[in-house]
Amino acid sequence: MQNIAVRRDAQRRGIGRTLLEALLAEAARRGVRKVLLEVAVDNGPAQKLYGAYGFEAVGLRRGYYQPSNTDALVMMRQDD
Repeated sequence: MQNIAVRRDAQRRGIGRTLLEALLAEAARRGVRKVLLEVAVDNGPAQKLYGAYGFEAVGLRRGYYQPSNTDALVMMRQDD
């Protein structure tokens, strides 16, 4: 399991994209074909980024993020 995050004051500079690409490259190197992630339901920019890399919504985890009790959208990418 890995976590990636970008501080709010550093967002919109391609850092998240770079981190995601590195994570996906390492997964491919290790032969991982399915990647799951959680993203806050109110984080539209991150969801859009993940969608651009082939992730699709597959579930919801209610109250996942604490202490805000924010739900998490579960997204998955599977390479064939």
